[in-house]
Amino acid sequence: MTSTDERRWREALEKLDVDTVRHKLADGHTGPGIGAEVRGIVDQPMHPSRGFVETWLAEKAERKAARSAAVAYWTLLFAAIGAVASVISLFWPHGRP
Repeated sequence: MTSTDERRWREALEKLDVDTVRHKLADGHTGPGIGAEVRGIVDQPMHPSRGFVETWLAEKAERKAARSAAVAYWTLLFAAIGAVASVISLFWPHGRP
């Protein structure tokens, strides 16, 4: 396995949907070992290993979780700012004597 192979595999994996890649691992044509070749990702040998593909899937899941956490953080932050602004507006003088 060379860095050229890894680059080619990553490019091929990025073109596929994550669910499609998971299906290729589970379809029965890939052996259970970490070094088993996963066919159907690239057109010609060398094919990526099961371990390489599983690592790629884990990286994708981590990135998705990080994006979800960031969205939740910013949503909560702006909701808190809105709540504080609402409370302040209750006590802010509105030009009445």
